[in-house]
Amino acid sequence: MTLLLRTYRMTDEKEAVRAHSLAVDFDFLKAWTPSQPWEEFLLANEDHRNGRNLPEGWVRSVQLVAEVEGQLVGRANLRFLLKDNPPLPSGHIGYGVLPHFRGRGFATQICERSVELLKEEGVRPIQITCGQNNHASARVIEKCGGVYSQNFFTPQGIESRRCYYIDY
Repeated sequence: MTLLLRTYRMTDEKEAVRAHSLAVDFDFLKAWTPSQPWEEFLLANEDHRNGRNLPEGWVRSVQLVAEVEGQLVGRANLRFLLKDNPPLPSGHIGYGVLPHFRGRGFATQICERSVELLKEEGVRPIQITCGQNNHASARVIEKCGGVYSQNFFTPQGIESRRCYYIDY
């Protein structure tokens, strides 16, 4: 099954909102609130991709949906720049797979396609992080060429993160 990583469409609203409610351990729709009109969310996503109208503290980024055979299986958040040092808790790539689609290789495909898109943008090296105890995500990152660099705590000091780099 071929995974397509693409921008959200007007026709995705119902399924994306449903997916958001099913994603218990990550935000399927980052920066979306139930009171926000879908069209407004789409326009903001496009603005952020082009570096326009960024909220305070944000960098140029885009949220993409992962689709397989017409079904939304997950999503990716790509940040084209990192501005914090130490690194952002989620790096250049954040991804998630809906619980009922896990264990089928979709996370690896989302990560691989995200790396390809960031390469096209000239992002180098690519930083990806995962929770210290998220062994499944660590395996995905390593399959995609991630080389372990360090552990660090989030700015709030709550969660230890594993930091990886992909250099090409």
